[in-house]
Amino acid sequence: MKKIIIFLFLTFNAHILFPSVVFAKNSNKPIKRLVLDAIVISAERPKLNYQTGDVDTYQTPAFFSVIQRDMFEGKIKDLSEVIEKEVGLQVRQTGGLGSFSTVSLRGSSGDQVMVFWDGILLNDASGGGVDLNMISLSDVESIEIFRGITPLNFGNASIGGAVNIRTLRSHEGLKAIFQTGCGSFNTRKISGFINNKPGRGDYLISGDYLFSDNDFPFLNERGTEWNKEDDIWQKRNNAQIDQKNILCKLGFDFTNDVRGDLVHQWFSKNQGLPSWNNSQKTETSLNTGRNISTLKFTFDNIGPYNFNILTSLSHLLKEEEYDDRQGHIGLGKQHSKYITRRKEAHFYLDWLTKKNTLNFLFNVQHEEYKIKDFLKKSNPNNSVRDTFSLGLQDSLSLFNYSLIITPAFRYTFIQDEFKNALSTKSFPLEGLSKKRNYPSPQIGLKYSPHQWWTLKTNIARCTRVPSFFELFGDRGFFLGNEDLKTERGINFDVGVEINYPTSNEILKKILFKAAYFSS
Repeated sequence: MKKIIIFLFLTFNAHILFPSVVFAKNSNKPIKRLVLDAIVISAERPKLNYQTGDVDTYQTPAFFSVIQRDMFEGKIKDLSEVIEKEVGLQVRQTGGLGSFSTVSLRGSSGDQVMVFWDGILLNDASGGGVDLNMISLSDVESIEIFRGITPLNFGNASIGGAVNIRTLRSHEGLKAIFQTGCGSFNTRKISGFINNKPGRGDYLISGDYLFSDNDFPFLNERGTEWNKEDDIWQKRNNAQIDQKNILCKLGFDFTNDVRGDLVHQWFSKNQGLPSWNNSQKTETSLNTGRNISTLKFTFDNIGPYNFNILTSLSHLLKEEEYDDRQGHIGLGKQHSKYITRRKEAHFYLDWLTKKNTLNFLFNVQHEEYKIKDFLKKSNPNNSVRDTFSLGLQDSLSLFNYSLIITPAFRYTFIQDEFKNALSTKSFPLEGLSKKRNYPSPQIGLKYSPHQWWTLKTNIARCTRVPSFFELFGDRGFFLGNEDLKTERGINFDVGVEINYPTSNEILKKILFKAAYFSS
């Protein structure tokens, strides 16, 4: 049963305006204009700034949608609530506000959809899909959803499509926002950010705090669905959520074409897990912490061919502590910590000519997955995964840019090393290494005979490597199979998009999208 939450909001906005420059509310770019004593000229919100490494939504043949910040700003929502209304998308959620949620695109599983945070892959080798509620909306500037094929800008070719979370970016001047809200089930949220860019240097700090008891009423069938006599309405026990998040960005424009950025994001969530019978005594919990650090340099218009280059180094550390020492969930008593550490180097280049846009990608990842079992003397499930990816894509424009053909090719090499893992038959896998090679070709076509309608079609070969969950089992829920093979698939889609503006004040435009897809 869905719960209904009523919220109250208090919002404070502070804008400091410099002489000769005024910022339109929610604007991304400064708008230079004349300012009189009693007159302020406003402007419509411009499109989000494009930076090297972003997907060029004009050229891409992929079926996509973009959710901008003004559609959810100032509301107590989580990411799953914001995106669940998108066409072809489903969110699978295990409980109330802030509970574990995964996304499905066009009928795929959560493991088959790749989720990126400013281009950094959040899916890890441990598996289980990405928890959408580990992404705080206070940091988000826009949400990009790609169905079917995955643009080359992202290192992997996904079977189920991709979701890219673009975080806030610094803009000229000083801006600060503070928001607070409260609601039913003792739900409360505080968030805010400050952005300052007085010259070449800039900084942005965003943070939020979310808490809810999640003690909403539900019909407890007590495990006997066929027997209605013992059904009873109860409040949800041990489902509370306590979540904190801080995003810090430092940037410096060395020249008009060279920029450096240092980014760090810290996230913490403490969550109670209800037992199957909604026991009041259970104290089962899952506490999650994540740190993402990125050093990025962007070089535009480099050399005689005017290359645009993005290079970055990133480090991700995720720790999950699962405490079920009472044995209310899963198979037996458990108290373990699961640690994922990934180091990544990323290189992206694009070259724009009159008729072509050539993109090149190089990506290297080293990922370690460790388990600490506090109830056992040995910890047998330590594993390592190394990933190496190359990609090349060309967007060819023909017939006065009305036809864009985009062939692309990826090559991915993956090596798994099982340091101390045990097989399903309990014999050691120490020293065992598995190597896999995956070529992933794709091609897309975008035809726009008129400005208001477009035809698109794509076909791509995709793969998904088994996760460590699937290989060895985990958390008392899964039995592993180390002999699992890689998922291989082909995605195909074809469709039309119509965006017809009218002169009618009530019906300003007609928007229609239809697609046939096969996977």
